[in-house]
Order: sequence, then structure tokens, then C-alpha cells
Amino acid sequence: MEHYLSLMIDPASLGVRLAWSRAGGVDVEAAHEVASRIASPDEGAIMAAADELFAGAGAVERTPLRDAVQALARALL
Repeated sequence: MEHYLSLMIDPASLGVRLAWSRAGGVDVEAAHEVASRIASPDEGAIMAAADELFAGAGAVERTPLRDAVQALARALL
């Protein structure tokens, strides 16, 4: 299964925007609904936002998604 996941700096909020969609692909942001959350720029806040974002995902999906967010947060910060 392919997912879209991104972490990016959100200059308007001085935070980190997490974006996720169960559908992936080249034009995912234009073609699919993308859920997002904004967190303060620290790992704990980013992980809390990820938990909110992935609340509707099954356990099989949630664990690797959380692992990916944690790795991306550490790289970003």
C-alpha cells in the first residue's frame, strides 16, 4: 500500500506541518484529500500531531507511519 507523508516547515505558524494521505502518487496533493496538522518544532509535539493524524488508520498502518514520522522529525530538527 502506498501512502503520502510529508513534514515541512510552516512559516506562518512557525511550526512543522505534517500532511498524510492513504493515496500516494505524483500529484497527490491535487488529486486526493490530504489531512494535515501543525505542531511546534519539537519531536514530542510532532509525534503527538502524528498520533492525531493517524487516529483513523489501522494498527498495521499506524506503526510504520509513526516510525517514518519519527525519522523525518529527527532529520528535520
